[in-house]
Amino acid sequence: MASPTFSSNLPPGRGGYDPTIELANKYGLIIDIWGMHCQKRASFKAILESYRDQFDTQLESSTFVGNPQPYRKQKTIERTTSIGLSLPAYSVSEAKANLKMVGQLVKMLHPKANPMPGEHLNASKSYAVVAGGDPIFKVKFLNLLSDGSAPAGQTADAEMTGVTGYIDNLSYDFVLDNEGGGFLSSAADRKGYVYPRLIKMSFTFYPFEPKVALWPSDTPGIFSRPHFPYQVRQEKKGDQVFAEAPTADKLGGGNVVSGVMSAAVTKALGGDDFGLDPGPPISSTF
Repeated sequence: MASPTFSSNLPPGRGGYDPTIELANKYGLIIDIWGMHCQKRASFKAILESYRDQFDTQLESSTFVGNPQPYRKQKTIERTTSIGLSLPAYSVSEAKANLKMVGQLVKMLHPKANPMPGEHLNASKSYAVVAGGDPIFKVKFLNLLSDGSAPAGQTADAEMTGVTGYIDNLSYDFVLDNEGGGFLSSAADRKGYVYPRLIKMSFTFYPFEPKVALWPSDTPGIFSRPHFPYQVRQEKKGDQVFAEAPTADKLGGGNVVSGVMSAAVTKALGGDDFGLDPGPPISSTF
């Protein structure tokens, strides 16, 4: 399957330019989520607010007579990845696309189920969650969430090289105040709909590694998962020079993931409105 990409939704004739699309496609700055149970996808430009990894070893402590120091035994090890994103909209169509994609992810959190046998003449159908129907996902983000089966830059497709796991604590804020605003219309055929210019979303991902990560006793000093937890290219001469890295004077920030994308968000929501007056917190712009 082709790697997910983004295209501009700016209205023709506005003369606008969306740098987040170029950055996302050029550098693979995409968080791609594939629902294995439902065979559906949700993709977002990686305009990160936060990214945090935690490994909990869940140590159990025991004490012995005559020894005041507790003995600790590892029960398990659990990885938790917390991700926060900003989803800005440069146009009404992109605001609609963002809202639709968030809704898609919400739908993907629901299980797969089969109809119960029997007649349902005057009653709604009953469904039962099938074995293996619980929501399980594959998530891909650069070399930080990648299963190591292929070079991290080869594809942004989570179905192909994403890390398998579970999603929890999905939450998002529709920023409809002065920081973001929204697209709103009084036209008869459009009245009653609002599309936020900025959505701030976060979720927790619990990776489930299909191949156990450990130190095998029969191969001393060799870890079972060479690309776990992150892929790192073999060091080569000249690695200290990042020829492809955008510079601050070109893109308005020195850091691709945070600084540049944040500058792009500021452009989308701030001074450059491509001829559209942001107006009050809810903008009548379409």
